[in-house]
Amino acid sequence: MHIAWKQPIPGKGTSTPTVWDGRVFLTGQEKGQNLAVCLDLRGRALWTTAIGEHRPGKHRKASGSNPSSVVDGEYVFVYFKSGDLACLDLDGKILWQKNVQEMWGRTPSGGTWELRPS
Repeated sequence: MHIAWKQPIPGKGTSTPTVWDGRVFLTGQEKGQNLAVCLDLRGRALWTTAIGEHRPGKHRKASGSNPSSVVDGEYVFVYFKSGDLACLDLDGKILWQKNVQEMWGRTPSGGTWELRPS
């Protein structure tokens, strides 16, 4: 196996990295905060943005930052178990942030309600 680089990420994170235009986007947590993280293709940190308060995962190996980010080429969207949903620009600036659990409540299993277009 050929490994180009390894980079420790903050806290427990099991999100799948999202790669877009020479950048790697991840989610994680540290010091009680949810984090969106961006690395370059050499593993160097470009930015880290805190987004709301972290809620731990149910499994010992998991965390509340398991969901992977989504990138559309202009924006980065991140979601966390705490209900925090945010849109960032490609430089890590939060453009908007909402807590969908505060808006619509939690499901009986502790997750959030599925959002569907009307």
